[in-house]
Amino acid sequence: MRLTPLVCLFTLIQQIQANTLTIFNHARYPIYVSLYSVNTDIWSTSIGPATRPTPVTEIPARAQGMLERPGFALLVNRELIFSTKSTDLTPTLDCNKYKKAATHPAGWMNGTTYHIAEKDMVLHCYSEIEWEVAKPIIDAADAAIDSMLGKLQKSYSNHPYAQTQASLRLTTDLGHEETDAILKRLAVVHSTLENLLSTSITPEKTPRIALCLSGGGLRAAIASYALVAGLADIGLLNAITYCAALSASTWFLTDWITFGQPLNTYYDHFVKALSRMHPFSIDALSTVLWPKYIFGQDTSIVDLYGVYLANTFLRQIKNPTSRQKVTFSSLGKSIKDGTWPFPLATAAETSVDNHWVTFSPYEISCDTLGFTMPTWAFGRKFVSGTSIDYAPEQSLGFFMGLWGSALSGSIQEMLDTEAQGLEPLLYHTLSNVMKETGIADIRLAGIKIHNPLYGLESSSYRARNMGQLVFMDAGYIYNLPLPPLFKKERAIDIIIIMDASQDVHQGTPDFRNAISDLRQQGYPLPTIDFDGLVEKPIHIFSDPTNPQAPTLIYIVPVKQDGFDPAFDPAIEFDKTYATSNFSYKQALIDKLAGLIRFTIAANKDSLLSTIQDDIARK
Repeated sequence: MRLTPLVCLFTLIQQIQANTLTIFNHARYPIYVSLYSVNTDIWSTSIGPATRPTPVTEIPARAQGMLERPGFALLVNRELIFSTKSTDLTPTLDCNKYKKAATHPAGWMNGTTYHIAEKDMVLHCYSEIEWEVAKPIIDAADAAIDSMLGKLQKSYSNHPYAQTQASLRLTTDLGHEETDAILKRLAVVHSTLENLLSTSITPEKTPRIALCLSGGGLRAAIASYALVAGLADIGLLNAITYCAALSASTWFLTDWITFGQPLNTYYDHFVKALSRMHPFSIDALSTVLWPKYIFGQDTSIVDLYGVYLANTFLRQIKNPTSRQKVTFSSLGKSIKDGTWPFPLATAAETSVDNHWVTFSPYEISCDTLGFTMPTWAFGRKFVSGTSIDYAPEQSLGFFMGLWGSALSGSIQEMLDTEAQGLEPLLYHTLSNVMKETGIADIRLAGIKIHNPLYGLESSSYRARNMGQLVFMDAGYIYNLPLPPLFKKERAIDIIIIMDASQDVHQGTPDFRNAISDLRQQGYPLPTIDFDGLVEKPIHIFSDPTNPQAPTLIYIVPVKQDGFDPAFDPAIEFDKTYATSNFSYKQALIDKLAGLIRFTIAANKDSLLSTIQDDIARK
């Protein structure tokens, strides 16, 4: 067919106008891409600054993505900018940042297909024509690396699940391991309460009592220990069915069950762990990082943090490298016979909206995203609900870092946590500046995990097309892990809440937010009077007319003259016991733990009476 000038002009206009680009990611890890409009000089040389007219797109490893190319404009070049970090692709790049960015021309003369691949450990972008030249070289290098990684993968495949493929359960039902362990635990609870209350209780009336442990750094870990020790002091510890923890309270909970020691013996170890910093070796770090690199998993500062936490809390294990090999699923052996309260840790998945995620030694579940997976498979690559690699289990230290990473929140979320202590004008000014500069959503330590829902047709379009899920400390939603305890299948009757949040004495904001959220979701709750919650240490809220509403026992550390009239947590939480403190002398640990144990002992009769009322209500 003869090309007329009109046809040529039409073709040129089509190329100059906006159209769709295809980008192939040949790397072994996810990348982030976007198109930018870059200012030029009169010779059409890009000089910056650069502005981003399109959203940032994540392209999973060895996958492809699509971008919409903006239309042509004078003295502006269209360029593809890419990085392994989404935070590098801010809405605006000044001239200096633009010069440092990885870029490739993306005008109409460069075609509509691009390839991004690693060469000499650096990402490069190629047009379709350039790729024909580069592909054989990169393929040869990839083949050599694949051969090396294959051998390394075999060397790291000597673990309990090396031959086991993981599958998702697309249900919110409890797994059989949990239900079996709870049945055995309820037998222990039943016997304990009959002896403690000196009465006969029919098995079906045995109450399910749960602990809810707040976050708050090592202060929260101390408060969690003290609550558990206080309940042991009055004989109630073996009446506890579940124990849900958040952030640093997970460190105490998992450490305590890992070693399985009586509380007084464990306290010696606990004090030594909290009383000094615990450096670690490069060997310990490499033990954690090598498997992640080999199996194409994301790494971040949280991995470093997790190695530190394992070195701190698992210090009873003499070999520093062996501390990094302890797994969360190994606790399943300890709890399966009902000897311990069933532990639940929490985090938030935040790639789109905030979702509560519950971690047990057996399974990890997210009701709002609709999946449950084996704990040992967390981090593996999944396609259509089934794992496609045999990566080893994450370490308990890594989970500790994930559950308690203060840096995992976005800059805006970090600001929001400090809002109580800021003047309203200052808060709103800072918030507006962060939004205008595009840094509000930046996460200093976002924890990225291969998306188990990837490619699963029954999931939402957005969920099944994300290469990774992003996790953060659940305390950024609110600092009390109540949602997993309100899961109807757990049928919990009484929840004992220990709130050691740093701002608890300023109106109990996390408790208020948690109750408000649970009410909005339609959960049955007793009437709660928030006035005067920090005037005494224990408040009990129940609804005798509604057996579906659990009784809430809310505990907050407050000054008690009977313990020490000079010790006021409302003052000490902001300085001596600040969340940012990462070591405590034994005298300080003894003081806070002693206050809480005193509180439990002083209120023994009220606690026992509340349990008796619940049994009668049934």
